[in-house]
Amino acid sequence: MKSTRHRLIVVSLAVMLVLVSGLSLVAASYSFASRDSNGFHFESSLVGSTPGVTIGGVGSGGAPWVVMASNAGIDPNGMLHLSVVGLVISLPGSPVDGTTGPVKNVLASLVCGNSVVASTSPVPLGANGDARINQKVSLPSTCFGPVILVRISGLVASDPWIAATGFASQ
Repeated sequence: MKSTRHRLIVVSLAVMLVLVSGLSLVAASYSFASRDSNGFHFESSLVGSTPGVTIGGVGSGGAPWVVMASNAGIDPNGMLHLSVVGLVISLPGSPVDGTTGPVKNVLASLVCGNSVVASTSPVPLGANGDARINQKVSLPSTCFGPVILVRISGLVASDPWIAATGFASQ
């Protein structure tokens, strides 16, 4: 009798432990899916563009670009934060290599799935390729496959992208 009752108590405790652990894992996965440790819904570095690539219906610029350092993210309130250092054209042997060429202003666009869902106002791109954006955008209720594009502003009607969230292996 005592061994049956003892087994019942042990089994009951084990079941309760499994249930509590499972609920803790569900809660933890929900919090990590909705925001990272810095409070962002989405955060990434940026990578310079390559000609001929389309993301979210937006074509890349006509020259390759590189990024020295960067960070981009969106917080739960819709604030898009972007900091880029050394965003310049990469055309060795060309007079525009290592410069921003004719580009004086950039904007950022949020792509969800296959389309642009929000864009910031333009900001200056320094001659050294530095820019900062801290602007509120309207967020959709759900965003699959988020990408932040850095786009040329004001030179051509299509505002091509010259950098996008992602990474490059070295």
